[in-house]
Amino acid sequence: MEKEEKIISGITLDEMRSVIDGLDMVVFMTDLVSRKMLFMSAGCEKIYGVPAQAFYDNPDLWLTFFPSDEKEAIANVMQEWSKGKSATATHRIVRADGGVRWVEARTMPIVDAHGTVIRITGFLTDITKRKIEEADSVKMRQAIQTSFDAVLETDVQGIITYVNDAFVTLYGYQPEEVIGKVTPRILNSGTKTKEQFKEFWDTLLRKQNMQWEIVNKTKEGKLVVIDANANSILDSSGNIAGFIEFQKNITDQKSAENALISSKKELSLAVELAKIAPWRYDSQKNVFVFGDEFYALYGTSVEKEGATMTPEAYTKKFVHPDDASIMNTEIGKAMQSPEREQIIQLESRIIRLDGEVRDVSVLLKITKDDNGEIIDWYGVNQDITEQKTREFELTIFRESMKQTLDIVYIMDTHEIITEVNDAFLEAYGYQRDEVVGKMNGRTLSGMSESDFDPLAKEFYAKGKLHTQVVGKLKDGKSILLDTAITLVVDGRGAPIAILVAQRDVSERERQITRIKELNDLRMKFIQIVSHQLRTPLGSIRWNLEVLMDGSMGVLTDAQKQFLRVTYNADVEVLDRINDLLVVIDIEENRVAFMKENISIESLLNSVVGELKPRCMAKELTCNFHIPEVPLDPVSVDPQKMRQVFVKLIENAITYTLEKGSIEGALTKIGDRIRFELTDTGIGIPVAEQKNIFLSFVRGTNAFLAKPDSTGVGLTIAKYFVEQHGGTIGFTSEEGKGSTFWFEIPIVNK
Repeated sequence: MEKEEKIISGITLDEMRSVIDGLDMVVFMTDLVSRKMLFMSAGCEKIYGVPAQAFYDNPDLWLTFFPSDEKEAIANVMQEWSKGKSATATHRIVRADGGVRWVEARTMPIVDAHGTVIRITGFLTDITKRKIEEADSVKMRQAIQTSFDAVLETDVQGIITYVNDAFVTLYGYQPEEVIGKVTPRILNSGTKTKEQFKEFWDTLLRKQNMQWEIVNKTKEGKLVVIDANANSILDSSGNIAGFIEFQKNITDQKSAENALISSKKELSLAVELAKIAPWRYDSQKNVFVFGDEFYALYGTSVEKEGATMTPEAYTKKFVHPDDASIMNTEIGKAMQSPEREQIIQLESRIIRLDGEVRDVSVLLKITKDDNGEIIDWYGVNQDITEQKTREFELTIFRESMKQTLDIVYIMDTHEIITEVNDAFLEAYGYQRDEVVGKMNGRTLSGMSESDFDPLAKEFYAKGKLHTQVVGKLKDGKSILLDTAITLVVDGRGAPIAILVAQRDVSERERQITRIKELNDLRMKFIQIVSHQLRTPLGSIRWNLEVLMDGSMGVLTDAQKQFLRVTYNADVEVLDRINDLLVVIDIEENRVAFMKENISIESLLNSVVGELKPRCMAKELTCNFHIPEVPLDPVSVDPQKMRQVFVKLIENAITYTLEKGSIEGALTKIGDRIRFELTDTGIGIPVAEQKNIFLSFVRGTNAFLAKPDSTGVGLTIAKYFVEQHGGTIGFTSEEGKGSTFWFEIPIVNK
């Protein structure tokens, strides 16, 4: 509680305290209007057993110390106060620890201009010792005998001469077992040293009060923690006649204190982990009071910034400029509000000392008196940056759920659906209130348990699953769903939700089936047509060869040229038919390979020699580079690998304009042979490059160069290379040319 710092007769309370705390009495002042303790000197702890702060925190605390039989006398004193009269009273108080003190109280009321008592000031003197001395031994014994504290007396030799009932209860010894027979050493647990006991007795022999905390041992051997207060007993001449000790069992209190210390450590750790920064506002000085816990949130410390800071300085240094006016407006409203107590929560951004921007939640409590003056203002700031980030991500996610055409729903860890998007409702046919918080996700499955359970086990084992499932709609119909399921976990890895995304692939699967059927029909048609065409075309080719070699008579040059054109066309058609049949064999996995170890250079030279005339006919510069040092042999099917070379080089010749160039090279790279072929042809459009190895696919610009090609050459080349354990690829730029390459492994030696 904030202590008022008002001036009394030109002296501040702090100055008064420094003087008064040295007096052997208690000085106090309380305000009856605000019900606040304005001043309580430190000596109160000796009398009441509690620090002065306790009276600031609870101004009515002093009333709790009066035993019931003293309350009438106190009421009489308060009656005198109401008349504006001073009062002196002698009374007992009972401390929270059960100890009894006699107090002489001299009090004086302070009145305002209207004669109304507004404050009480006074002096308290501990006269316990005097009252004890005044009381006769019987009464003294009765008081001690009924005390909650254990009391024992000894003679000057230390032999026990008296114990009260509380002593018997605490230690288990009967009076006849100890009185006149033993010293207090019977209680020694061994936790104090000889030097400490010597200091104890020396203090008493100096006629000084001895207070200490000691661990004693009961008759049964149980250890108890004792708060002991010992004094010398003096005779009328002032000589030591014996010793008396009051012992309070604080075992439970110490356990509670240790638990409190542990709790404070845990609380401190929790504050640190939760990134909570406590603070308070001193309205008298117009400053915030900050500690290291607060500054830690801002990346600084009390040492660097100081323990206090004005609101203006705090706003300028730490509050984000865009949020400062909003914060000031909201706090200003709270300060002007007539409500006596307000709890306000705000959110704003802060700028740490290192420049990092963080989000914080500000929770503050403002308390005012009857006059609207602020008497208490404190709060906590908490870093909520991660929370705000998660909220933003969740907002984005939920918005994405709304916008996506895919079915999306979320389940809790018990598989109860907690969120669905519009696509879910449209696909399954349910209303939102029929599903959310009510339906188990398994209800949506149109699969049998024997089919569904293995999928569920796989999902929980891996934390994710991508498969196709059958979904059951509200109307009982079924759909095929491409389904991705993800187990969502928190920062500790504990499951918190299940995210399901689905796409209706029923129509797609029907289309795929239909396409497969059509493709099978197409292949069957091509196969039938190709076989039926190949036989007559072969016969035509044979007949043309007979005519051209002169077996049927001498031909003129014009006749020979006509037959040569017809023959070349026949050969080209047969090659295309053969390519189509190869593609069918590839589709049906019927291609056989007869591999042998060969020189790849010889194979390439053979193909180049065969195709060189075509280069010359288009005036192309065709160069093929073969290493002077023979390359390692490769294990290939010579006929298939020959087709790869032919397909690539023929394409380069076909799609390179006249007077262009073609460069080919064989090289060894590691354990592989690489063939690379670069041309200055028409190139392949970027958008079409990803499909160029597919059957019957050609670049759109290729139709201009050669309208009647089948578009299966690269498909065959790729298949043959890969079946030899190789790889094939290309780079191309439309209008500038292409580079095709393939690599195959050499023979292991």
